[in-house]
Amino acid sequence: MFWVKVNNNEGCEGRDTIIISIWPKGPVSKTEKLLIKVFPNPSHKLLNIVTEDNINKLKVINLAGQEIFSSTKFGNKIILNTLDWPEGIYILKTDINGSFYFQKLSILHN
Repeated sequence: MFWVKVNNNEGCEGRDTIIISIWPKGPVSKTEKLLIKVFPNPSHKLLNIVTEDNINKLKVINLAGQEIFSSTKFGNKIILNTLDWPEGIYILKTDINGSFYFQKLSILHN
């Protein structure tokens, strides 16, 4: 879920909430699914990511669009230390076999 604020040239402002659904590229059969487990979510210190297949690339992006973490060529089990990340909402983007998956992450330190 994203919050959008738009201003026109005359200073008028509009706000809305949008939900964007993103599917893997290419055809996906009804029986095909890729399991990505992300826990705990919200994370306080360590974030575990477990998939059925190896992750080619992983990115964590804050809601301002800034890349917080990026790396390539993981196995199928990853542990990230989130202790130094500011509290907030992030988007986890994973590239697995050329398909991209997105998941919302929450980071809390209390």
